[in-house]
Amino acid sequence: MIKLDEALAAVTALGLDTPPFIYFIEQHPSYLTVVREIFRRVDSMAIAGYSSMITLTEVLTQPKRLQNSTVENEYLSLLLYSSPLIIQLPNVLPTCAPVIACGHPTPCN
Repeated sequence: MIKLDEALAAVTALGLDTPPFIYFIEQHPSYLTVVREIFRRVDSMAIAGYSSMITLTEVLTQPKRLQNSTVENEYLSLLLYSSPLIIQLPNVLPTCAPVIACGHPTPCN
């Protein structure tokens, strides 16, 4: 099996779908070491990290459904506030879409 350092040796930009964010926040034992290293490289800007509004919407839906603001804030922090990830999106849409999908009567924040 190829080592992570070898796999990322020539990588300068990386698109990240939903699972790595879930594995990181939920600390999945099989993937945590790998995703932690990927996010470390993105955070240090060794790799440009890209994700999408769809990913943000997907990771926020379950915490909104369960009214788990702690996990919701962890995802928001990781995807929007604490990392140099590049996500082009309107600020209100990712937090409103899960609210709408879950049928919450509360306004979007």
